[in-house]
Amino acid sequence: MLRNIWLKTLRDQRRSLFWWITGGAIPIVVYVIVSYPTIRDNPQYDELLQAYPPEMMDLLLAGADSFTSPTGYLQGSLFALIIPIIFLVFAIARGAAAIAGEEERKTLDLLLAHPVSRARVLLEKFGAMVTAILLLGAAFWLMLVIGAGMVEMDIPAGNILAAMIGVINLGLLFGTLALAAGALTGNRGLAVGITGAAALGLYMLNGVGMNIEALEEI
Repeated sequence: MLRNIWLKTLRDQRRSLFWWITGGAIPIVVYVIVSYPTIRDNPQYDELLQAYPPEMMDLLLAGADSFTSPTGYLQGSLFALIIPIIFLVFAIARGAAAIAGEEERKTLDLLLAHPVSRARVLLEKFGAMVTAILLLGAAFWLMLVIGAGMVEMDIPAGNILAAMIGVINLGLLFGTLALAAGALTGNRGLAVGITGAAALGLYMLNGVGMNIEALEEI
C-alpha cells in the first residue's frame, strides 16, 4: 500500500537531484569562486563595466560599488542571472511534472487507485517539490560559504543565506505556478510554456537577480 507519496516522489527523483547538485551547483560555484582572485586583483574589470548602459549595471551589480568586491562579484557573476535561471528551470520542471507528468506517463490512475485523496496527492507532490528546491538551495549555499572562505571573500554566511532564500522563494513561486498549471491542464509541456512565459515576462519587467549588496548590514 502506498503510504508516503512525498517520500516516494523524492526517491524517484533522487538521481535527477543528485546530478543537478553535482553537475550544476558544485562545478558552477567552484569555477566562479576559483576565478575570484584573478578578478579581485584586476581593476580593469571595473573600468570595462563603466561602458555598459546604466540599466545593465543595475542588473549586474544591483547597487554594489565594484565588480571586484566580494559582494559585487557574486552578484554580477551568480546572483544577477545564473542562479535565478537554474532555480527557475529546476522548479518549473519539478512543478510541471508533479501531476501532469504522472498523467502523461499514465501512472496517475494507478496512484489514485490507492486509498488516498486527491488533495493529499496534490499536497505531498507539492511538498516533494519544495523539499527538492530547498535541497538544491542548501547545496548552493554550502558550496558558496566553503568557497568564499577558501579565497578569503569577506561575506558572512548569513548574507549568502539571505540571498539564497530570495532565489529559493523565486523557485517556489514559479514551481507552484507550474504545478497548478499542470494539474489544471494535464499537459506538462503546456504548463512549462505558461510558467516559463510568466517568468520571462517578470524578468523583462523587473529582472530576477537577487541583490546581495543590500544584505551587508545583516
